[in-house]
Amino acid sequence: MFKVIHKETEKTVDVYDITYEPISGYPQFLIYEDNQWLRKSAKHFRPYEDKKKKLLESNLKDKNYEYKFEDGM
Repeated sequence: MFKVIHKETEKTVDVYDITYEPISGYPQFLIYEDNQWLRKSAKHFRPYEDKKKKLLESNLKDKNYEYKFEDGM
């Protein structure tokens, strides 16, 4: 599972599965929305950026530190 942001609503959405739709050429995300499971095209979403991680990275760069984030952060 990972997070994405819906382009129109700016809401954070959890993606539970990905399938490939050869007709449209876009991956399809399995999401849970309004009490139902839906498959929606990935073209309606943008990557999720963790604001805390971004802030920490910018603070470290300002102090000339380097830090590599592991999975989970």
